[in-house]
Parts: sequence; C-alpha cells; structure tokens
Amino acid sequence: MKEDNELQVAFSNAEAGWIDLLFIYNNTVVKERISHCFDPLPQLKIWLESIVLGAEQTSFSYDNEGSIIRFNFERVISSELIVSDFINGYRRSSLEIFTVSYPSEQNYGKYATKEELLACNRQNANAYDDIMFRVTISRTQLVALFYTGLLHFFNSEDYNPLEWEYHRMSDKLSKKLNLDYPNLLQYCETLSKQKLLELFHSIEASEAYWVLKSDFEEFENLATSQKKDIIQDLLETNANPYDGSSLLDIHSKIIENFLNASPLN
Repeated sequence: MKEDNELQVAFSNAEAGWIDLLFIYNNTVVKERISHCFDPLPQLKIWLESIVLGAEQTSFSYDNEGSIIRFNFERVISSELIVSDFINGYRRSSLEIFTVSYPSEQNYGKYATKEELLACNRQNANAYDDIMFRVTISRTQLVALFYTGLLHFFNSEDYNPLEWEYHRMSDKLSKKLNLDYPNLLQYCETLSKQKLLELFHSIEASEAYWVLKSDFEEFENLATSQKKDIIQDLLETNANPYDGSSLLDIHSKIIENFLNASPLN
C-alpha cells in the first residue's frame, strides 16, 4: 500500500490528442495534461536518461498549449559541522529532489516570445518561481515512476492510439488491405484518382485526401512515374488527426538497463 507522503505518477485518458498526467502526494492531486501538438514525450525520455546517466541537476520544460511546465531534478549536498571531544570536522549528506513548477507572470513579461522564455529556462533553473510541489525522492524511484507509468498506460486497455499517435497512412492501409508496402504501392498505382480518394476516405486519411483532391486536379493526365512519386509521398502522410509519440518512440534501453540493475528500495 502506498503511503500518503509517497509520490505517485500516473498517465491516463488519451482523448482528442491529450493525455492526463497526475501527481499524487500528501493527499494532494496535481493534474496536468500533455498535448500531441507539442508532444513532450521524446524530451521526457531524454530527461529521464540524463538522470539515469548521473546528472547532478537537469530540467525539462514543455508547453501544454497554454502554459509552460517545468520538471527539475537535482542532487543537493549539504555539510554539517561536527564538534565533539572525539572529532572536529564536517559531515556531508545529500538529497535528491524533484520539483514541478510554473513560470510566474513576471517572468513572462521579460521575454518577447515563449521560445525565448523556454531558452532561458534551459539555462537558468531560477527562472521558475511558482512551485507546485517539491519532493525528496531517489533518482531510481523518480525514473521508475515516470517510465513504468508510461509503459503501463500505453499497454493498458484504457489507451487508444487513435486518440494520440501519429499513424503513417501506408501502415494503416497495409493493415486494412493485408498488403506489404511494395504490393500496396503497386495496388495504389492501378487506381484512378476517384478510387484513391475513396480509399483514403475509408481510413479517415484527411490530409492525403485533401492534398490529392485539391493539389492534383490533373492527376489522371500525369505520367506514370509522376503518379508513383505522388502516391509514395501521400503514403507517408499522417492518417490520423493526432501525431503523438508511440510506445516504440519512448522505449529506452538506457532506462530499462538502469532499472533492471537498480533496487527500488
């Protein structure tokens, strides 16, 4: 059973290009969200890997379509003077601390753009001063909370990839038609423009549908080689309204080897 003062991290509810991110600590729930528009998961993985590789301090900032959230991990070393009949000297101790914070309105005013603010925060940990919570936690526990939390969510029945992930049209059509890529390309080359539009529409590939419909009005009159080039480009487009990371994108051998070798207690 989790203690009330033990940090918990959970990902849930992938819907319409959003994923909920929950922090639970001291009977308090802090709810944030991540957006496919500024998908932070690749950078989150890099941040976790930097912790694994021994960073003394490392920060990660992301945009949730409205505000900037910052995660900071740091190892703080303190010294205590010890004076007794037997020893005079210093006793050193260290704490590993995780902080979630937000930029203050004052810091927003210092920069012309959000990009400038993000650039500053990558260099200056003090640029954020609105702290949501700060917790003492080992790097092993912190990495495990985020990484295993992500894997658990992506592998759960609650996760619907169509509500979050980028889906290449060739993959979606290959699955629908049971064709590998060379045969899929060959099949598409035999179709008229109208049949291609109907095929794209059947898998809700709106990007490819409108590109073919609007940008290539003379498609039927093009040379075979030109048609092939166009179809190849269209097969690489996203057949989903969302373009977030997949489970393959967030897998990390660095993190997994670290967690397998590190006791959590």
